[in-house]
Amino acid sequence: MRRFDLPAPFLIAACACLAGCRLFPPERVILVAPPLPEAWSAPGFVSGWSLEAAGLSSWLAPGADLGLEVGAEEVLPVFLLASVAGNPLPLRPLGTVWPHCLAGERLVPTAAGGWAASVCAMLSSRDARLAASVDWARLEREAASRLADPWALEPALVAARLADGAFRVTDLSAPASASVQLEGLPGAFVDESPAGAPLAPDPEGKAAARLPPGVRRFLAPGLALDVSVDADGRVTSCLFVP
Repeated sequence: MRRFDLPAPFLIAACACLAGCRLFPPERVILVAPPLPEAWSAPGFVSGWSLEAAGLSSWLAPGADLGLEVGAEEVLPVFLLASVAGNPLPLRPLGTVWPHCLAGERLVPTAAGGWAASVCAMLSSRDARLAASVDWARLEREAASRLADPWALEPALVAARLADGAFRVTDLSAPASASVQLEGLPGAFVDESPAGAPLAPDPEGKAAARLPPGVRRFLAPGLALDVSVDADGRVTSCLFVP
């Protein structure tokens, strides 16, 4: 996969997609970089996107389009990555899966698509042929409709279920979340998930959140906050400089 400069006007060959296969694939597609998620749009936090796909890396402004020349991959996870200014730790990606999620001649990364693309990348590393047979467009749609925040469900769990042939759409259920009270926060933090709510502490540095079991990361310029919730709802947190 490599980028190309868009002519004006331009023509793109049409593509017909079925689950896990494609007919008459286009050589060129347009990737649409969406606006920043509302949770990440506070001034001074996130400025744009970094495309990562098949060795290609390119920076995109929110709302921009990028032309890509696509190879013969049967399945290819495509990621748009973002980071908080002054912080080396990445946020969870937006994304999509080529060619399964092609919409006309366009690839449109989403939050649920980034989660599905992460599942795809994990499964592809184990069994590329199996990964090519999965209906990734449906998985993305189901994740978007069933999970308010797809990142409440670890992609590795779904990849393992797919690899074992045991996955059912009913597996797309978010674990029960716990009420979390945090103290000592020096300022606002964004959730690592594009679908998560930011932390906006009061003047005393206190903030409340509802989080699923596991480790959740919140980021601010130059700071990171890891919040761990165990199966019984017990909470530990760690504020650090990455």
